[in-house]
Amino acid sequence: MKKVLVLNISTDSENTSLGFAISWLNAFAKKFDEVHVISLSKGSDDELEKNVTVYSVDNELGRISKIINLYKLINKLTKSNKYEFCLSHMSSLMVIISSPILKMRKIKSIFWYTHKGPTDFLKKIFLLKASIYSNRIITASKNSFPYKRFFNNKRKLHVIGHAIKFDDFFRKINSFDEKDFVIISRISKSKKIDESISGFLNSEKGSSHKLSVIGGPLSSEDEIYYQNLKLKYASHENISFLGSMPHKNLINEISDFSFHINNTEEGFYDKSVLETMSHGLVNFYSNSDYDDLLPEEYRDKFKFDGTWYNSLIGDLVIRTHFEFGFLGTYNQSVGLPPFERFFVGGDGLSGYSIDGREIIALRGYPNGSLSSDSGDALYNKYNLELRYPISLNPNSTIYGLLFTEAGNSWTNYDNFNPFELKRSAGLGLRIFMPMFGLLGLDFAHGFDNLSNSNIKSGWQTHFIIGQQF
Repeated sequence: MKKVLVLNISTDSENTSLGFAISWLNAFAKKFDEVHVISLSKGSDDELEKNVTVYSVDNELGRISKIINLYKLINKLTKSNKYEFCLSHMSSLMVIISSPILKMRKIKSIFWYTHKGPTDFLKKIFLLKASIYSNRIITASKNSFPYKRFFNNKRKLHVIGHAIKFDDFFRKINSFDEKDFVIISRISKSKKIDESISGFLNSEKGSSHKLSVIGGPLSSEDEIYYQNLKLKYASHENISFLGSMPHKNLINEISDFSFHINNTEEGFYDKSVLETMSHGLVNFYSNSDYDDLLPEEYRDKFKFDGTWYNSLIGDLVIRTHFEFGFLGTYNQSVGLPPFERFFVGGDGLSGYSIDGREIIALRGYPNGSLSSDSGDALYNKYNLELRYPISLNPNSTIYGLLFTEAGNSWTNYDNFNPFELKRSAGLGLRIFMPMFGLLGLDFAHGFDNLSNSNIKSGWQTHFIIGQQF
């Protein structure tokens, strides 16, 4: 008799984000005689096949008591059953707790993990230990496992994609009716719901369409974030929060929408993107891993650049550089996407990439001052730079430079004019040290007005850390 053990976070068909576990377990039920599940949270499981049994740890217990009971339950089940393998879904702690028992009983441990990774140091250590203890790691995309560089070999880490009920979600589209927007997601800061709503409101569709958010919080921190979101956007009649709903109900619910927004960073790989794509919704996303789902001719962001170095006299070098980028769209009725836009001006430094934006440096102007508030769809930039080395010591390479550059960005193709450029010139210093990388300081004068302003930029100071212009 073939049996399998599954360790997961939640088994609940009513859960919007984790309700898919029901269909996963039912798929196991077709391949194995018995499927035993140990779940940290057990909800509605009426839809499970008869050969699936769910065991739950009492949520009322304290953390230490819960860990002890979880260990006892794993030990009890593995002692009385012979399992083909044990699959742990998204819980490093469950992998660590089960590891000594599974090794003692020679049961293979498979760890499913698809996430950008924890920010807490202790949780990072737990994830690393769980990855080491597992016999095999499976993940959904090429960037959805944070420690891939340590385990990136065919024997340990396997990229297998995401499993969705494609036959249920698939809908053939014969004509495109432009309806409203939806976000389907767990409500969490890591999912960038706030930035997604802001991007929608600042887009061409933000005043003529509605946006609904489906999903709820899982933790107390998520709940605070959720309540703040509802308070922040309470005055916007075209923004609504529908809350959680059973995962099975999504199939009918998303038929009322034409567009889905997912603004998660690289590392995430949300099933909602795959489910809405298969249902015919146009997806706006900022994670390039989803590009692999589309034919190359449909991918909508293009950049071109070129750089040449030529020696003039002795150690004096001239560097010439150009770059050009634009966003496209595979559906003209949808228009240009509100994400992945270009923000031109300044030193090119940013704390993090909000709404997938790309910061394009252009010295002599404040950061982002040459683009619209919501970013632009295309840009170009030209650079000419004279460099002279002060020190060529490998431990501390120093050179001075004089430069002139020009560039601009445009909201759409109708306004594009490659000769309508914002010009600047200046001088600077670069220091490269192996321990710190490239550091620099530039003084630049912007000769032209800021975007949508009659004020000239004038002199600007720019600090350079790690990037070239």
